[in-house]
Amino acid sequence: MNATLDFSYIPELLETSSMVALVAFFFISYSTLPFYIYVHNLNRSKEKDLPFVQLFYKIVKWSYWFCSASVLMFSLMSLLVINLSDKFKSAKRMILWIPFIFFMASIYIFHILQQTIHLLLFLLAIINSLKYRSPLHFAFKAQYLNYITPLNVFFVLLDVAAFMLHVLRQYGVLNTEKVQVFIACNEALYMFFNIVISFLTPFIYIPIMIDIRKNRHLHSPQHMFLHNYIFFQSSLVVLFKLIILPYCFDTGNFYSKFFLMMMKIAIGDVLTAPLIIQLSYLRCNLHELIVLNDSFDLHKFVKVIIGKTENSVHPSEAPIAFSIT
Repeated sequence: MNATLDFSYIPELLETSSMVALVAFFFISYSTLPFYIYVHNLNRSKEKDLPFVQLFYKIVKWSYWFCSASVLMFSLMSLLVINLSDKFKSAKRMILWIPFIFFMASIYIFHILQQTIHLLLFLLAIINSLKYRSPLHFAFKAQYLNYITPLNVFFVLLDVAAFMLHVLRQYGVLNTEKVQVFIACNEALYMFFNIVISFLTPFIYIPIMIDIRKNRHLHSPQHMFLHNYIFFQSSLVVLFKLIILPYCFDTGNFYSKFFLMMMKIAIGDVLTAPLIIQLSYLRCNLHELIVLNDSFDLHKFVKVIIGKTENSVHPSEAPIAFSIT
């Protein structure tokens, strides 16, 4: 009996497992959020001069605020629709579209911001790698945060151009070879900015981390903290992307499914970003978690989270606004 094994179920199984993991990551992030806020509030005084740490903290807060606002808005709109009579069917549809548009706009905004952050981390990794491998000096100070807005605009314009060309091609308005080439280049750029650089960043950082650990005495605690933070965060990005990629990619025609893939990648990035930021930050602050575990006081824990207690006292250190490089 030569019965052949049927593995056709594997792609669907991987996609379903990836989707379940994505939802699980989102809910797990809520369980780690109190500890993240607690440690961040404890370290607020010594991290006030670290722009990247503050930026990631704002991203986490914004993500939960938008998510909570979307759920609340959808719940209120649903109650309103239920109480409306059937005479207002068009009004019902319009009301339900409002929270949906708000939710999708929020996801897109955070997705654009994440593309910018991934690109900045990639550039920082390259600059730091060149700095450690060559005698040249690369001045990349705190002004790197000033590039966030221009890069956000760049990614939005790129998406708008791609969307317009896809629509024109779909309706047969444009079907020239040059348009096809531009669309292919745009899709390649999208894959590069959303997947390739995320996978390259931690590997570029490995030699830097080896050098830092060998010459620990030459680096300040803040300098080491920032490098560890970025390295762990970029490594977690790779791990989480590997887990959610089966959900993002479809087995159908690549070009016809490209926008669906873009939307899935955006949703995946937005749902996993808070957990990635929290885990990487907590990994770099294990000492605070150990102290919390050894002498847990619920009253103090809650007071620190809501900001009703003084920050812990730390030795004063010289500001290192650009110590990341």
